[in-house]
Amino acid sequence: MASERTVQAREHSGMLIASSIPIRYLMEVDLIGLLPLMYERILIPESARIELTRSAERGRVVPDLAYPWLEVVEPERSPVFNAHPLMTRGDLDVFRIASGEKGLLLLEPKSLRQVAQINKYNATGTLGLIVIAKKIGLVDKVKPLLPLLQKAGLTVSRNLRSFVLQQSGELDADEAF
Repeated sequence: MASERTVQAREHSGMLIASSIPIRYLMEVDLIGLLPLMYERILIPESARIELTRSAERGRVVPDLAYPWLEVVEPERSPVFNAHPLMTRGDLDVFRIASGEKGLLLLEPKSLRQVAQINKYNATGTLGLIVIAKKIGLVDKVKPLLPLLQKAGLTVSRNLRSFVLQQSGELDADEAF
């Protein structure tokens, strides 16, 4: 059954290009294993790997990046469009990789997804990825994951919580926007 789910999930999308923050969130809530079930290729920039290593030095849980399905790449140093002032080097490098590859960008925070949208890139955040995973049968429930993600550092406003639960079919009538 799991291999059938994997085949169905991988038909969903080919490549994911991720920044460090969503990778860390997924690791902290033990959902990092969703990525190879959902995408044929998962890329992170070398600079994002370095950012994750620094997170470990600050006591954060970070993945052992020796996964056979995770490609750590060094992008070409091309100019980046309208860079957001809060972008890290890893975030900039996600956009550099995306300029030469077609794929879904996995970015946090929302302001980076807005930069992606303005520049015509397809992007989602950690919660969007989890909603996709639920829709294709890889996650049973989204609601119990929300407090875990918040504990890991993800900001989840009341409106975002309602929207995510609505998208995942888990919104109770008393939780509506």
